[in-house]
Amino acid sequence: MTYESLDFYKSKKILITGGTGYLGSVLACALSSVSSKLVLLLREGQSFDENWISKPRISLVRGDIRIRDTWERALDGVEYVFHFASLESRYGVSPEPVIDLETNVLPMLHLLEICKDSELKVKILFSGSENEVGVAPRVPVNETFQDNPVTIFGIHKLMAEKYLQYYSREFGMQTVTLRLSNVYGPTSRRDRAVQVVLNKIIYNASLKGKITIFGDGTFIRDYVFVEDVINSFLTAGINMDTVNTKHYYIGNGIGHRLVDAVNLIADRVALKKGQRPIIEYIPPPLGLSAFDKRNFVSDTARFHMDTGWSPNVPLEEGVDRTINYFIKNS
Repeated sequence: MTYESLDFYKSKKILITGGTGYLGSVLACALSSVSSKLVLLLREGQSFDENWISKPRISLVRGDIRIRDTWERALDGVEYVFHFASLESRYGVSPEPVIDLETNVLPMLHLLEICKDSELKVKILFSGSENEVGVAPRVPVNETFQDNPVTIFGIHKLMAEKYLQYYSREFGMQTVTLRLSNVYGPTSRRDRAVQVVLNKIIYNASLKGKITIFGDGTFIRDYVFVEDVINSFLTAGINMDTVNTKHYYIGNGIGHRLVDAVNLIADRVALKKGQRPIIEYIPPPLGLSAFDKRNFVSDTARFHMDTGWSPNVPLEEGVDRTINYFIKNS
């Protein structure tokens, strides 16, 4: 994968929360190639015997991000924080609001309070979500849209973002939130790759020869390749003076109906393996909400204007690269 602007981070001490997760592991591998001051914050007791990253290039801090002491130990000398750690309820499982609040909001307050009290000059880049806007009245969605989250996860992501903006205005911190659309693509940790929706579809098509669609798949989504997402964070970090206190939508900027994305995947797998996966349509679960059936496309114009970033990987190329990844690592 190709990442822009890595040289900027060579001498910086960088903390990544969720550094072994889907996004965090991709960023960690990219930064470990240039930085000898990379810190990953891991859960207490979490092992680190993976071979996806060179351990001598990084240092590890273990602890509970819901506890202030963990952050005090992790932030020593840190200049940049990429805050990716979060908890999102699995589809079909009822959310637990208190646990969600403790995991998605309280850690942000600990981080901000420590930076305020110690006067640490830490730049904070937060992984937000398009869920924060709720059911938008039209697409594409830009930063002028009114936020009206309709899920617990979206509510708490927005709360954390608002705290970031408040502390930035009141105490002079530099912060930014990138609200991500549907991310997909290869990751350094194969066990994390199938945790995102489009990757799971590509995995099933490539290795199991079957794809399942709930309903007719006519809702529209914005699928953005993971390499473009990582580049957006790296670019934001370089332009903190410009992006400070703001939030931006990060996506490919092009909407695709799910059924069209699935047929594209099936066609590309057929070219690669000589046999087209079976597409099975099944009735959607009862009580499907308006949020589940919404359309969403990111308008990335403002982020491009402020930083020069643009997505580089179209869906067809990203699907091909992800198919190759799953076949190679099968």
